[in-house]
Amino acid sequence: MEDQTTEREEQRLREVARDYQSRGYEVTLHPPSFSIPGVPPDYRPDMIARRGGENVVVEVRSGHTMSQSPQVTAIAEAVKFQPGWTFELVVTTPAPAEASSGQLEVLSRERTQQLLDAASKLADVGDCEAALVVAWSAVEAAMRHIANREVVSLEGLQTSGVAKQLVAYGLLGRQDLELLNQAMEVRNAVAHGFASRTVSVELVRKVIDLAKSLLAPATSAESQP
Repeated sequence: MEDQTTEREEQRLREVARDYQSRGYEVTLHPPSFSIPGVPPDYRPDMIARRGGENVVVEVRSGHTMSQSPQVTAIAEAVKFQPGWTFELVVTTPAPAEASSGQLEVLSRERTQQLLDAASKLADVGDCEAALVVAWSAVEAAMRHIANREVVSLEGLQTSGVAKQLVAYGLLGRQDLELLNQAMEVRNAVAHGFASRTVSVELVRKVIDLAKSLLAPATSAESQP
């Protein structure tokens, strides 16, 4: 699984590098050295892109490796404070073989909460695209948890069907469904490399709040003797 994740990230990194090169940037993959005030001296970004006085630090992460890179948010903030520098976090989607595996398990509530915290921090530093992708993983997990708790079958349902099923059982409201449909459309565009619209902080926060509200009652119920 870890090897597949690393390979997927490297593949996405090469795709991002080609995109920057097509726009006239000079690209360096895995630079051997890197120094910016506020960034740990041993930090090495996945990629640096330069064009004139514009410099971009690029990191590629999957949902799995996001949890293993807690320093990414701090680095993003440090880079953005430097004149002429920006930070881009690219979050990959699962490879097809991983996505179709019958052995996948729903994220734990603890891990889901960690993703929500990570999404909130990414939104704080302006990485709303990455924040939405991470928050979406969390809200999907939260929907599956509440379905499991209420013994609602989700067998054979895609994401949109999961949300509709929860609405049918009174576990989600119509406004929640509208929010999820809006967020899913934007998230899909971002996750597949399209820039169809600007991802707003407000949208990210609403998705995070919805996920938290879905997790809260299940957590409370389980904590009772």
